[in-house]
Amino acid sequence: MVWFGRHGLKPALIERPESADAGQTLLSLAINQKASLIVMGAYGHSRFRELMLGGVTRTMLQSMTAPVLMSH
Repeated sequence: MVWFGRHGLKPALIERPESADAGQTLLSLAINQKASLIVMGAYGHSRFRELMLGGVTRTMLQSMTAPVLMSH
């Protein structure tokens, strides 16, 4: 977090209880924090694993509530 401070940013750690759907939790948090941009890595799993467990990347692409910058 020191790196962020050196660049004029004030990060805050927000702890949330585990959720069955991490993507929906992130989207809800972005709305609550009035985020104007979500920056995240995009990572894919096998189709079977995504079918069984879901995927944050997929959830974000399907339901984004703010602009999202993804990098893989």
